Order: sequence, then C-alpha cells, then structure tokens
Amino acid sequence: MDSPRLDPVSRRSRGSGAGAPDGFTLIEVLVVLVVLGTVAAVAVPELARLVPTGGERAVQQLSRAWTVAREAAVLRGRPVTAAVDLRTGVYVVYLGPPGRSSTPIVHGRIEVGRGVRLQSGARDWAFMGFDPVGRALGPAITVTDGRMSQLVSADPWVADIATHRF
Repeated sequence: MDSPRLDPVSRRSRGSGAGAPDGFTLIEVLVVLVVLGTVAAVAVPELARLVPTGGERAVQQLSRAWTVAREAAVLRGRPVTAAVDLRTGVYVVYLGPPGRSSTPIVHGRIEVGRGVRLQSGARDWAFMGFDPVGRALGPAITVTDGRMSQLVSADPWVADIATHRF
C-alpha cells in the first residue's frame, strides 16, 4: 500500500489566513528597530539626568549635615557646629560654638573623590555654627565635579540651606 504524499506547503502553519506568511518581513523588523532606536535616543539622556552626579550627592549630604546641625541647635537651645574636612569630606556635628569641640551629635562622610571637591575660604576645615534660634554663621562651601559647580550656603536669618548652581 502506498502512503499518500503530502505537499510540503500544506505542512506549514499558515497563521490566521490562507495566504498569511510565517514570521515578519525584513521591512517590518527594520521599522521596529528604527522606532526603538529613536525612543532610546530620546529616553536615555533624559534618564541619565535623573541619576545624581557625585557632586550632586555631595551637595545633598552637606545640606543634610547642616540641616541636622540647625535642628539640633534649636531643639537643644544651645549652639551647635557642623565641621567639615574639605579634603576628605568627613564631618562632625557637635554641641558648642565653632572652634570649641565638645560632645559630638552625629558624624559622617560626604562623598568626595572621583573628581568631587569641596572648597571654601578655609584651608582644611569649614565650620558652620548655628545659634539656639537657628541662625547660621560660617562660610559657604562650593562643591565641584567635572560637570557642575554648586555653592551651598546657610542663610543667617532664616532656616534655609540654599544651593546655587553656576
């Protein structure tokens, strides 16, 4: 007995219609790649701006340290100082006026390195003092990296830590 011969075309799946081809055409694939490339070219630079640079992280950390010092001065009713080592980024917030180190409240490190620098009028250390009312007395600190520079300052009369990009 002879088995029936199958036509090679009849063994293929034809999709939804009788004449529908399998897969995608080269033109369809190229159109999708062009659309994806265009979306990536627009989206990637925008997403990169959402990730903070090393300098922006240092500005946030410095602002946070000064905010902690100001709040501690107001809550404790005593002068508090934030001392920052401009070379290493190490900071200490302690009770007492600038230059008279006493009980540390908090300490940490601002991320410096990889092109991030802290600069102030002082050579090694910068001291920002806060009185019991929260007023600030001390120099501003400039944070620079390869892409930006920001000045971080404490307003002497209002409870505000300000940053200015230049």
